[in-house]
Amino acid sequence: MLNEDHRNNLRGRADAVASSIHLAWTYFQILKGMQEASADDPESPLTHPHAYDAIYRAVFHALYLAVGQVTDTRKDVESLNTLEAMARRYPVEREKVAKVHRVVLGVIRPDSDSPLSRLRRWRDLHAAHRTMDASNPAFYVENKLNLGEVEQAIASLDAALSEISWELLGYRYLNRDSTEVVAASCAALLTRYGQLGRAGGVEGASNPKA
Repeated sequence: MLNEDHRNNLRGRADAVASSIHLAWTYFQILKGMQEASADDPESPLTHPHAYDAIYRAVFHALYLAVGQVTDTRKDVESLNTLEAMARRYPVEREKVAKVHRVVLGVIRPDSDSPLSRLRRWRDLHAAHRTMDASNPAFYVENKLNLGEVEQAIASLDAALSEISWELLGYRYLNRDSTEVVAASCAALLTRYGQLGRAGGVEGASNPKA
């Protein structure tokens, strides 16, 4: 049976993983907001194309790293893998440990063509390490992701953590809910800024090189 120290340690590790997943959801909502702004006001991205492109790339880069933290297999990283390792050291029922292992294995070794696998390849080969493979045009074709697939990948991590925390601690996480407002806020901000730029309210906004 787990004592209070065991539970606190497991809770601390699970909270750290939840923090990374929450960041991933936040970055997803920014991307979603940018997409919504472009759909609602197609001229908005054209007002500052370089800024749109830079923000989009930077947010995706941050998203890759957040996902990588959750799926990392190093022993010194706050991840689902080290959460399982901690549970194995404690007096947790064998059936629960076996279930946690199955969940973690599904995250560490997902189907090769799944959205999560492709997202992890972007992280490993492009964001964390600038590999020659990632510079090959074929890499972009083979690992192409749309926003719906990104959402699916993050949701799979979120579900995995909640399944594990339920088995070990008796509660689930609600990482996505508090980030929902970000998409609408981002869309409103970008749409408003684009309108101001076209109206001449922002200095240099009509200059695509600004």
